[in-house]
Amino acid sequence: MNTLNVFPIPKELLPHTVSVRELTGGVGSLFETYGTVTVLQRVRCEKREKFGKDGVTTRTRGVTLYYDCENSLPRNFRFTERQVITFEGEDFAVNAVTTVLSASEPHHLKVELI
Repeated sequence: MNTLNVFPIPKELLPHTVSVRELTGGVGSLFETYGTVTVLQRVRCEKREKFGKDGVTTRTRGVTLYYDCENSLPRNFRFTERQVITFEGEDFAVNAVTTVLSASEPHHLKVELI
């Protein structure tokens, strides 16, 4: 049987570093508390932006984060909906996580942030 070799996302296409904080208490209140910060390296973040009628960007609507299962660090990181991810000084909440497979193995994660 022939198998298709799918290579990891090249490191040069994973230029971003983000920080992740786990929400530990006070959900929905003014006194939300967070656990320790984890820094993710070699990820890719693509902003989803809203444009006005004049073609000028009005605000960021969210970010799609790509985490490669081979090249992103730390390895085997697990995303949950109780996490806040900081990218370029803005905080985003994890909304959804999709695992993209290569054959039967995870290739990368697509994380929708809002």
